[in-house]
Amino acid sequence: MKKFIVIIMACVILASAACAEEEKVPTQKLEPIVVTPTRVEEDSLSYPDSASILKSTRTVQVIGKDEIEKSGARSVPELLKSQVGVQVREYMGNGKTAQVDVRGFGETGQLNTLVMINGRRTNQIDLSGADWLQVDIDSIERIEILRGAQSVLYGDNATGGVINIITKKGKGAKPEIGFNYETGSYHYNKYSGYSTAGSDFLDYFVNISTADSDGYRNNSDLQRTDVNGSLTMKPAEYLALKLDAGYHQDWYGLPGAVTDVQIDRNGWQAVTKPNDCAKTQDYYVMPGFSLKYDGSWGDIIFTSDFPMRSRRAASLFDQTTYWYEQNDHITSFGFTPRVVIESTIFKMPNRAIIGMDIYNNKSERSSGVWSGGKDIMVIRQGTVGLYFSDTLTVTDRLTANGGFRTEWANYKFDQEALLAGDDNKNFSEYAFDAGVDYKYNDSSSVYANIARSYRYPAVDEWYQPLWAFWIWSGGGINLDIEPQTGINYEVGVRDNTIKWLKLGADYFIMDSRHELFYDPINFTNAIYDHTMRNGIELEAHLLPQNINSLDLFAKYTYEKAFFIGSHFAGNEIPMVPQHKLTWGISYTFMDSVDINYLFNFVGPRYFISDPLNLSRRMKQYITNDIRMAYHKHGFEVYGSLNNIFDFKYAEIGSYGQYYPANGRNYVVGVKYKF
Repeated sequence: MKKFIVIIMACVILASAACAEEEKVPTQKLEPIVVTPTRVEEDSLSYPDSASILKSTRTVQVIGKDEIEKSGARSVPELLKSQVGVQVREYMGNGKTAQVDVRGFGETGQLNTLVMINGRRTNQIDLSGADWLQVDIDSIERIEILRGAQSVLYGDNATGGVINIITKKGKGAKPEIGFNYETGSYHYNKYSGYSTAGSDFLDYFVNISTADSDGYRNNSDLQRTDVNGSLTMKPAEYLALKLDAGYHQDWYGLPGAVTDVQIDRNGWQAVTKPNDCAKTQDYYVMPGFSLKYDGSWGDIIFTSDFPMRSRRAASLFDQTTYWYEQNDHITSFGFTPRVVIESTIFKMPNRAIIGMDIYNNKSERSSGVWSGGKDIMVIRQGTVGLYFSDTLTVTDRLTANGGFRTEWANYKFDQEALLAGDDNKNFSEYAFDAGVDYKYNDSSSVYANIARSYRYPAVDEWYQPLWAFWIWSGGGINLDIEPQTGINYEVGVRDNTIKWLKLGADYFIMDSRHELFYDPINFTNAIYDHTMRNGIELEAHLLPQNINSLDLFAKYTYEKAFFIGSHFAGNEIPMVPQHKLTWGISYTFMDSVDINYLFNFVGPRYFISDPLNLSRRMKQYITNDIRMAYHKHGFEVYGSLNNIFDFKYAEIGSYGQYYPANGRNYVVGVKYKF
């Protein structure tokens, strides 16, 4: 770890020197960009009200750098809790074990929501989904949320939507160094620092942070260290070379779930697993390049990334009479070339994207009694995806989009221990989408789209640890599952006709087949033939013209997710609340003081592992948060008070057991950049 930090800092020093030599060359501030709607960077007039969003046939939402800083969030999941159409559930309240669910998939939400960092897939091939602490929130430039099926451009896991995280870059800026210190409830402390600069030849950004906390409950400690950065070289006007890299390690406790009886006896901070713990070591490297050619008949951009990642996770569970251990090592290698052709067809601007995604993943898992015999499983997954997407600007007001993708997946299973096996499984799936967007004035549009999506099984869904007791045994490989598919229908409107009123509304229907889930009746992973989701997502911002920097906003989400047919027919899908409401105030005065207040309501929902809806629902909950900050001349001091009224609640629970959320807590901090 120390060697890694030394190497990073050496690169920073060299990059600073290179930028210093270019300092006399005038730099130009680049306009903000929006990348995810088309998986290609594109200039925009301004954002979030950018031209690209208004012309998008999808629901697109952008959280900019200013909004991130004003929110006071300590992790990305904490920031996403207030967004429409997004449900966040945390086991421990620190972001490490968070689940982000777009469009109501419940306990498999993290497998149906694809998370990208600078265009790099972060979803693991196992049930863990994305590791939200792999990137420090202070290094994020903006977050883009695409709700609804996005499988054509992004492939697997993009069933409910895509969350794309874009980190900060130099972008032609003068050298800048910043430091940040935070402290707060539960002995929370965080130290971080960054350095960034840019020139016509080279841009770089590097961020280093370390944080620790005792957590709200006993044995909910978290210690983490993060290093991440990006480097972009532009040796020629038509060529750009880039490198993204990061390292993350953490150690945390696992306090376990508690029942009503345990809460009544010991309070909401009670624990049932005082000794369980886990740790993670994760690093990634993604080199890439972009080559641009301006021809007489059109512009061609050829880009490619080569993502590589290695993640090791270990967990230790106290079973009273023995210790149970689980170790996972997942490696991933990718190759993602794509070509963008911008031209005109019968005088109509057209953008065509042709791409390929190739990934080779390997999961090695050993589990069993500590210092005893281990059940060892190795699963290899290879995927090859080909896609095509086209966007045609029919008129200045009408845009049409369509695309198609086909993808092949191969699984190879190698099982050792109580039994031995070597099996293969092959699949091929496809996705398509089509949509239109019509601008009925310069700042408003309506849109509609239809899309088919798919999700391949996670490696954990194929396999369960082997067990044997006398003449009974179980676990092992289950080859009866198959890919999940779905059709998404959506219509929506983005309206800013009145300057001081910004509105957004959409209605969606998602018809899913062969949905993958854990069957608590048969104690195995299985498929459910038919599920249905529909919902309404509303957002409104009141922006008084006579008061600068004041935003009064409200966001409401209605979702109904239920089973159709078979033994769960008509039942609600667990862990999906029908109602979610957020409203708040964001105000900046004297150009140096920020005040933000947030009210969040989440309605009742059934416990995980209760598809029969036999248990009572988890109770609704309400939180109130406030943050204030003063910033001037590169210096900032801030503080936030979360869950002001100390509401006792749980965001997630499993069949009568709760994982209590944080009580009232505070954070104060100071930043300085020069």
